[in-house]
Amino acid sequence: MSLPDRTSLAIVGAGPGGLTLAQYLRLTGYSQVTLIEQADRLGGKSDSMDLGDLIAEMGTCYATGAYKDVLKWMRRQRKPFRLLRRTTVDGAGMRDYVNEAPGASLPQQVMIYLARRQNLLGRLKKNPDDPRALAEAAMSAEDWLTEQKLPKVMRMMYRAVTALGYGYLNEVSIYQAMMWVDHHAIISGATGKLIMPSQGWSNFWEVLAEDFDVRLSHQITKIERSPKEALLHFADGQQLAASALACTIPLDDWARLVTDPTADERAVADAVTWKGYATSLIVVENWFTEEDIRSFSKAFLPGSYPGQLISARYEGHSPDFGGHLYVTGQIPGDYTVPELRVFLERDLADLGARLVNVVNVKNWRYFPHLNLKAIEGGLLGRMQAMQGQARSWYSGASFSHESVANISRFNKALTPKLLSSLKQGA
Repeated sequence: MSLPDRTSLAIVGAGPGGLTLAQYLRLTGYSQVTLIEQADRLGGKSDSMDLGDLIAEMGTCYATGAYKDVLKWMRRQRKPFRLLRRTTVDGAGMRDYVNEAPGASLPQQVMIYLARRQNLLGRLKKNPDDPRALAEAAMSAEDWLTEQKLPKVMRMMYRAVTALGYGYLNEVSIYQAMMWVDHHAIISGATGKLIMPSQGWSNFWEVLAEDFDVRLSHQITKIERSPKEALLHFADGQQLAASALACTIPLDDWARLVTDPTADERAVADAVTWKGYATSLIVVENWFTEEDIRSFSKAFLPGSYPGQLISARYEGHSPDFGGHLYVTGQIPGDYTVPELRVFLERDLADLGARLVNVVNVKNWRYFPHLNLKAIEGGLLGRMQAMQGQARSWYSGASFSHESVANISRFNKALTPKLLSSLKQGA
């Protein structure tokens, strides 16, 4: 057998987690990085369909002000943006829908939420093992918002959390909800300043990665780690030796690939339950064109059953596809793609619209739900302490959040520690 190829850092996964980590390392001048991706394309859940006269996003869609570095990189690529227009919930504007909830004014409730969010996250940053902070972080978002008497923020989170596939509020921890719903998300949602790259997210990632060593269609069969290096084995018999590893794939997948999973790797993998989100690119007759996004509360309230149409984004009219195109969202539960189509066709008919054609469907493995008891038991501190163990580093949705903004911020903070370790040859 020939000698294995070699790299300093092997990043497993070339989605937003792997690509932004490689980018932050490159910005420091460090380029001895190889990205390994099992799919035949990069970008992960950023998946743009080029339909000729328009781009449809099947995964990552809009950006808020929190996408600071990513938007800066887009501008350097001279990427044009398009601004999302009106967003409605059950026919009402987003602000009107939120203001239907009782209690203090929306600005007052938002200020209370942001202050208490800052307090909780600050306590966790100071001491990730603080039992009182962990008990609070492990509360469901619904219980925490009810206890804090913030019903308007609750309504906001129905749309900003559940409708985006980030969990029902009676199931997801307030900690994970807070990771996404910061002042950027609130301001961008309230003002309508949500933007999308006109040429598509996939194009952005492809241009960003032009100078990276990205190896697509590489199926890892196992990863052997030793004190000095790691050896990645591929399905085609090839090997890659690396001084260090970065995992940006789901940790349960990672724990099955490494021959010696650590206690922390097993514990974190066991504490994560992956949910799902299904997006469908469809042609519809007799539906809306005057706003960009419609959401439907019956599908995102706690206790709602999966499969229902939760939101729809108008993409435009395409003569080639014979009508108006939309990307819809559904929380799939255990339903199959054919079963989800039945739900979709029924819900559209109830709204007075008719499904003409399904162009594409993606049933994503989506949003790593952190077990509430595990959070209270110290999971967050464990996820921090395991960085660098066994010459391995961890990023991606499980360690930050599903959103590109959270992942990029996490990687920006991780880069100096990883870089120091690489330079020391640790």
